[in-house]
Amino acid sequence: MNKRLTATKSKEENILSLLLSGKAEDKYKGKQVVIFDGEVHILPEDDQEAVHFVAKLREKKPKVTPILAFVPREETYILFLKL
Repeated sequence: MNKRLTATKSKEENILSLLLSGKAEDKYKGKQVVIFDGEVHILPEDDQEAVHFVAKLREKKPKVTPILAFVPREETYILFLKL
């Protein structure tokens, strides 16, 4: 008997797909975000502040891996190169 195995997406993967699909809320468009423990946080524009922000999140839940992403605006194109 053949069983079909399907991979289910995690909550974080679903959030990431939504953010990158162009259907994200306007407040996220054109921003760098971190998806952490099922929640989306807009990162501060200052790099050092962003590092400290993510570090604080990781202190609360060290076993959770943050996902960093840029949420494109509607007119933004992102080029992926596979080398």
